[in-house]
Amino acid sequence: MKDVLFVPDFQYNLLPVSKLTRVLYCFVSFYSRFCLFQDFSTGKLKGISKEHDGLYWMVPQSSQKTKRTKGMDTKGFTIHDDKRDIMLWLRRLAYSSIKSVKDVCGHTIDACKSIVDNCEICPLAKHTRLPFTNSDTRSDRAFALFHLDVWGPYNT
Repeated sequence: MKDVLFVPDFQYNLLPVSKLTRVLYCFVSFYSRFCLFQDFSTGKLKGISKEHDGLYWMVPQSSQKTKRTKGMDTKGFTIHDDKRDIMLWLRRLAYSSIKSVKDVCGHTIDACKSIVDNCEICPLAKHTRLPFTNSDTRSDRAFALFHLDVWGPYNT
């Protein structure tokens, strides 16, 4: 990046988010423990930065092992390869299909499948309720009989 403030005696390199988003042509979504960098035009994930001591850390690829994934530009970012990351993406994607989780987090289908197979929530997330049976009950006053289907079908 050009025209960035450099302080030789400072232990860390600080990057202004506004400049970073302009150069990488992305937007940033901040959360309590991480932030996501996503492409403006496609919305695809460019990288993840984790929060540590009040700062969001972006670690260059050369300093740690990273895994390249389809549709993700991980240049300059690290994506950790462990069970917690797969579970995190599983929750973010509302317990959707194994293929969706694999495409986003970049793990092998076998790694994702073994975690999804042991997940207690995944089968429940795929359930849908049957519609209520028709009722012959009639009311003689407004709101004497009131029914509301709060849950409804839930498909992923």
